[in-house]
Amino acid sequence: MAGAAHNSVDMAGARSYIWDVRGLVLLVGLCLTACQFDESGLAAVSDSGGVSSPDAAIVVIDGASVVDAVVPIDAHVAPCVDSDGDTFLVINQPDANCPGPLDCDDDDVDAYPGQESYYDMERTSGGYDYNCDGEETRFNTTGGGNCRFEWWECLGTGWVNGVPECGQLGTYHVCEDVGGDCQETSRVDANMLCR
Repeated sequence: MAGAAHNSVDMAGARSYIWDVRGLVLLVGLCLTACQFDESGLAAVSDSGGVSSPDAAIVVIDGASVVDAVVPIDAHVAPCVDSDGDTFLVINQPDANCPGPLDCDDDDVDAYPGQESYYDMERTSGGYDYNCDGEETRFNTTGGGNCRFEWWECLGTGWVNGVPECGQLGTYHVCEDVGGDCQETSRVDANMLCR
């Protein structure tokens, strides 16, 4: 883990590696009597990078209370990560218990649960679900048409040739009553924004 503090500690005959990650202390590779230790007294690390003990475990301590306990892990991989820095985590280890809601694209800082902005480009991992709700929601789905009066109301404002898909180009126009005539007052070509 880049940037993490790495120390070894002796806990009543047990050896462990410690990483401080955003206020949580991860005790990784907690070894009890079944551990194998090298000449320095630290837990021996296997060729695959894990601690050479069937009792390898992770314990997450928040303040003085234990939040999660004893699950097999790779000592060099955190169970929950936030690679893009948007403060939302993704599960990085099988059976990890990460606090949610979880990020749907940990390579894109703009994609996270509750995102309120809309975008005309796909997320880093593809798709337009920026708010992680499982759907690609378009910003404006108003179908337009010819400017016309119906029951004294000027209608037709919206997408001229059908509502475009996320990120696709379309033409949007505005119809307004100008001196008793329903006419187009503005027109713009734009990509559909989605989240």
